[in-house]
Amino acid sequence: MKSFDGLLQQKEFLAISQNALRFLVEQNFLNQCNEVALIEAVEDWANFHLQKCDIEINHENLRRVLGEAVVCKLRYLSLSQGQLVYLFKKTDLLSKEEKLNLHEWFVTKNSNALMDSLSSHKYSRCDLINFQIN
Repeated sequence: MKSFDGLLQQKEFLAISQNALRFLVEQNFLNQCNEVALIEAVEDWANFHLQKCDIEINHENLRRVLGEAVVCKLRYLSLSQGQLVYLFKKTDLLSKEEKLNLHEWFVTKNSNALMDSLSSHKYSRCDLINFQIN
């Protein structure tokens, strides 16, 4: 999916509508794309639209401009722990609680058969919110 990853870095990507952005992140073919690049591009898109409207860039406004429908489709559970740490430092899309939940999921997944089955699939942030460790 290198061509899609390249598209994410184009200025034209920033100009797409929120509906188009939501459509893109919902697509199954994105299971093959660089998820880190997609998450970074989604945050860049939000930053661009906030700046264009002269709105402060912060966690709440990023989430507001993206909408939960977009944020929930990002596949954080498909990332490695190293990729997550990188994104935790670089992006502001997840709350502290969501970051802690993801960390807990990674720490405990190797000791639980359910966690092993989850790690082989692409799951979104919304799946994690509903996930509870037994």
